[in-house]
Amino acid sequence: MKRFALVTATLFLAVGSARAEDFQAVTGQLVPGRCHMNECGWSVFDSVEPVIQAKRGSLFRIQQRYFTADYPNGDYSKHRPRKLVGSAESYVICSKTHPAMIDKGDSKGWYVTTLAPGDQEQIFGFNETSLANYYAACHGMIVHDVYAGAAVARSMGYPAHVESLPDQSQVAEPAEALGKP
Repeated sequence: MKRFALVTATLFLAVGSARAEDFQAVTGQLVPGRCHMNECGWSVFDSVEPVIQAKRGSLFRIQQRYFTADYPNGDYSKHRPRKLVGSAESYVICSKTHPAMIDKGDSKGWYVTTLAPGDQEQIFGFNETSLANYYAACHGMIVHDVYAGAAVARSMGYPAHVESLPDQSQVAEPAEALGKP
């Protein structure tokens, strides 16, 4: 069984709250992403700034750097040197009802990855890193195992079951992911 670890202070929130001041991001620390096919990834948030607060949640802009490390033969137990592979601006919607990560897409806009932190059945390889980044950006938590993190998310008021998540969608501007006021 994978371990779930928090290596930074955590912030537990009241159910249903979506105010920007209720959220606290981890900055300057490595946020582990997915390990897959002999490689692991990490993010470091250089800044997380509030953009807009709406009924559905709070939108934050994230400036981050990405790192990877190679793991020959898939042995992830050993420390390997990390290398900087890029930086980017992304966004997060901190919300108990509409959580999402928003990343730059092609020239047509931004990709919205809708998340269900409390529903372990809605966690897949493609959204593991998005969930780890969500916990770091919205709750000040470094989560090493997003599958085990679902129990913590439920204790914070996230739904235990989400019928189904929409496919990744695309918007012209990140604020559009909050929907109409």
